[in-house]
Amino acid sequence: PVIIALAVVPFLTGATATSVQTPARPKGLAGIYLSARHAEAISDEGRATTLLNRALEMDPDNESILRQTYFIAAQTGFFGTAAIAAARSANASPQLSLAPLIVAIQAYHQQKYDQAMAQLEKIPAQSAVGFALPLLRAWGLAPRQPAETALAELAPLQGMNGATDLFNVMSGLLNEYYGRSAQALANYGPLAGRADQLSPAILRIVIDGYRRLGKEDQAKDLIKQFAASHGESLFVDGIAEITSGPREQSKKVTAAQ
Repeated sequence: PVIIALAVVPFLTGATATSVQTPARPKGLAGIYLSARHAEAISDEGRATTLLNRALEMDPDNESILRQTYFIAAQTGFFGTAAIAAARSANASPQLSLAPLIVAIQAYHQQKYDQAMAQLEKIPAQSAVGFALPLLRAWGLAPRQPAETALAELAPLQGMNGATDLFNVMSGLLNEYYGRSAQALANYGPLAGRADQLSPAILRIVIDGYRRLGKEDQAKDLIKQFAASHGESLFVDGIAEITSGPREQSKKVTAAQ
């Protein structure tokens, strides 16, 4: 999930720019809902989530409010709140694809893999979130099935445009999960060979993978390649700081991550 920093935005009122007052507490369902939409518009997702929860207390079956709640709460990192709203929305509107996806992700976090897989079955392969189904199924099978079965679920990613990096990085993580170090390194190899072209998110995963597998020198080389191509940055500095610490900082791969 994406975690967005929360901020309370003051409203300046009165005769001078230094006169600050707390926003009036909205009254009634319409006022609360409009305040929530305003909070969303100014990127105050934390306040928007709080207000939408209040709106749901007043109108628990309002499908529009349910959708807004789980969508915004998931972006903000309040997955418990998002999952509750999404579960109710999925029951009311089975054709939706995002709602069961959020419920499935929450089930993964709780290590309830059967429940997660049941939610994934509700998502059409051609939906907007259908691209995520192969990797979600793979991780749902990982705690209960052999490596070959879980890895086979990732095969459709190879045929998707632009998904080769995702296939390699997820295959590498799955092989790590199963303790198959050589296979994991074989997955990370093609990515490491073009470190200067990778997104920071993918590069970070590969670097962490190399560290977990005892390849400290290769991890540091990847940082140098990226820095040589993109210049010094906060990302490079942050990764370099991590790699200078103990290897245990790169956490073991688990299916619930």
